[in-house]
Amino acid sequence: MAAQEGEADEALEHYRTAFAIDDGYVDPMLNAAEVLVHPLGEFDEAIALCDEVLEFVEAPDEVADAVLLKFDALLGKEDPKAARRVLDMLPDGPFESPSQEFLIGRAWWEAGEHERASSFLEKGVEREPQNPDAWYYLGLSSDEKGDWKKAAACFLTAREFDLQ
Repeated sequence: MAAQEGEADEALEHYRTAFAIDDGYVDPMLNAAEVLVHPLGEFDEAIALCDEVLEFVEAPDEVADAVLLKFDALLGKEDPKAARRVLDMLPDGPFESPSQEFLIGRAWWEAGEHERASSFLEKGVEREPQNPDAWYYLGLSSDEKGDWKKAAACFLTAREFDLQ
């Protein structure tokens, strides 16, 4: 609740308490890393926390979450080469969370790997057809490929869902 209300320091304190009690409890560790990345901008601490999570998680969704947070932290540190390299740690799936394909596609797109992003973005709109961000990035991908009709349709769909 504290994180949702914009109380990042308080949220971080609660997350730290939770994973201090149970060091295998991944959710508060990932939530803490997310708060450290945004809004706090404590990128090194977020990276260290993600690395700690990556030492023991095996589930594809948890690995992907930690890798994607580490990617965002490295981008925040303005280290795009390291950010790109960390994406090689992403699992192939399958993923339980319907948003994972989109989030992975977005990361590959942001890393400049547009062709690699495309298949994940396609899966992203299949699994989350009302996600405007997934449609937007698929529009970018379609535009990059020169498929302007598909890009326009994707952008219009993104706008429609944004308005809802």
